[in-house]
Amino acid sequence: SDQRAELADSFARELVERYGVAVDVAVHLPGAEGDDRNHHAHVLTTTRTVERGADGKLVFGDKATIELSDKKRASMGLGKSADDVTEIRQLWATLANNALERAGQEARIDHRSNAEQGLDRVPERHMGQNVVALERKGRRTPTGNHNRQVRAENAQRAEVIDFALAKMERAIKVMREGLDKVAGALDRLAPALQQRRQQAEEKANRWLMFAKGVGAGATKKAEADRLQREQEQRIAAEKERQRAIEKAREEAAHKERLRALGAQRGRESSRGRGR
Repeated sequence: SDQRAELADSFARELVERYGVAVDVAVHLPGAEGDDRNHHAHVLTTTRTVERGADGKLVFGDKATIELSDKKRASMGLGKSADDVTEIRQLWATLANNALERAGQEARIDHRSNAEQGLDRVPERHMGQNVVALERKGRRTPTGNHNRQVRAENAQRAEVIDFALAKMERAIKVMREGLDKVAGALDRLAPALQQRRQQAEEKANRWLMFAKGVGAGATKKAEADRLQREQEQRIAAEKERQRAIEKAREEAAHKERLRALGAQRGRESSRGRGR
């Protein structure tokens, strides 16, 4: 009882701090004819802010922000009032779950809808005070009938989901067993595979060394061929130079012979005129 009152009081104080309003809290026990688990609280707030005046009396101020229109809230840089309602629902869920945890209870509540939680479950309709009173007296109502049908369908859906989950768990178990067998086989094959890998690496290394040797030999041969070609080119160039020199000498000797022959003929012609 004390923990329930403390929880309701902490929720009210959060509203006071958030909106600056006055909050009235009334904690109720379950009704005599109702569900004996139905401990609940009625929480009422003023629609305007409340302050203490200079004379000590309470003074109402402006409307609380949650009471303003969305247009007015937008001009103040605030979101829609519906967003505040969602935040208050989340606040209550947080406070209630913390209280449940402190009390050592496993149960938890969630302020989100079934769709937001990803639950494949149809929500029930809110019955209200009058419908609940009729149902307690044994009179069936349309809303009560609808909720009973929804609960039955949800129970059936839950059975289908549980069956599917159980089947999936069995499939996962078989899969894991198969994977364990594969892992065991791989463990047994690992030494042989490792040995083959080492042999393959050794063979690859031998081929690599052979390729390097062939490459080095080819490089040396190419260098020797280049040096030989350069030597042959130098010899051919020297021979060509010698031929050019020899040809120049022959041409010079030939010119010298022609010059000497011309001079001799000139002398002979001079002697003939002298006689």
